[in-house]
Amino acid sequence: MTRLNKHRLAGYRVSKAQVTVTAIVVGVSYAMAAGAQDTALDNGLIGLSLEDLLNREVTSVSRRPEQLGEAAAAVHVISREDIARSGVRSVPEALRLAPGVQAQRLSANRWSVSIRGGADRFSNKLLLLIDGRNAYTPAFSGVYWEAQFMPLSSIERIELIRGPGAVAWGLNAVNGVINIITRSAAATTGNEAQFGGGTREGIYASVSNGRQMRDGETYYRNHVSGQRGRALKLDNGLTANDG
Repeated sequence: MTRLNKHRLAGYRVSKAQVTVTAIVVGVSYAMAAGAQDTALDNGLIGLSLEDLLNREVTSVSRRPEQLGEAAAAVHVISREDIARSGVRSVPEALRLAPGVQAQRLSANRWSVSIRGGADRFSNKLLLLIDGRNAYTPAFSGVYWEAQFMPLSSIERIELIRGPGAVAWGLNAVNGVINIITRSAAATTGNEAQFGGGTREGIYASVSNGRQMRDGETYYRNHVSGQRGRALKLDNGLTANDG
C-alpha cells in the first residue's frame, strides 16, 4: 500500500490522519442515510396497491382535496420517499422525476424548468406554488429556480399538473402547475443541519429549527440555507465564471 504523506489537495494541506477521519465520517453518514431511506421506503409507497395509489389525495387540480384517480387533469405526485431514494440535492433536480417535465441546468447555479416545451431562463408559462402560494418574481413573472433552495427533507410531496390550469389558478398556469407542499411544522420539530459538496453543486449547507410554543398547540419552523456553485468549464479548459 502506498504511504500517504502530507500534500496539497484542493488548496488545503491534508495529512494522513485528516484523510482517515474524513473517510470515517463519510462512511457513517452514508450508512445513516441508507438506513433512514430504507425505513422511509418500508413505510412509504412500495407496499401500496394500485387502488391505494389512485386514492392518494391531491389538492392542486381543483384547489380542494380530492382523490388522484378522480382528478380531471394529468397529475403526477413526487412523494417524500421518491425524493429520498433519488439522491437529488435541489428542487429542479427533483422535478426531473416527473414525466413531461424539462429541467435543464443552464449554468452552475441557474436552471430552466418547463412543461410542454418552451424552456428558457426567463420563461413565464409555468406556475410554481409553495403550499398554494405563488412563488413567481415580479421582475418577469417567472421563477428564479436557484432561489428556491429549501431543505428537501421538509417537502411532503410535489404535485405536478401537465396542461393548462389557468381556470383554477389564473396567472402563469399556461403549460402547467407545480405545487410544492411542505411538511407541517409539528412533524419537523427539533434541529437539523445538512452540508456537503460535489463537482456540480459546489458547497451547500442548510440549518433547520422547529419548535413548539408554550400554548402546546402552535408550532413554527425556520431554516437558513445557502449554496456556492462550482463554475463549469468551457471546451477550451477555461472556467465559465458562473459559480
